[in-house]
Amino acid sequence: MRITIYELMNRYVYPAIRRRLVEILYHNIGLNQIEIAKLLGITQSAVSRYVVRNRGAFLDVSKFDEIEYDLRKIAKQIAERKLDEYTLHIELSKVIFKMLAKGMYVVSTLN
Repeated sequence: MRITIYELMNRYVYPAIRRRLVEILYHNIGLNQIEIAKLLGITQSAVSRYVVRNRGAFLDVSKFDEIEYDLRKIAKQIAERKLDEYTLHIELSKVIFKMLAKGMYVVSTLN
């Protein structure tokens, strides 16, 4: 069964990007789950599932250096309270489209 690029983005790429962003905020920057939830506009339960890899674990985006760099930059801006929720989604969308444009995803396991 074939899936569209939008399904690929929605089901696999976006959750993986958010999971990695949560990991950076939690493990590297040291924010707690409640702070992360407030800053990202999601529930603490969702943050917890990202941290323990129950959500967004299909694709490991940390292996893509360019994407990792972008997400660390975004995480720093979030931690410094320099991104509002709207701007955050724009920045994440840029990262997602960069990944898709460069083919930084696994399609063989999606079929």
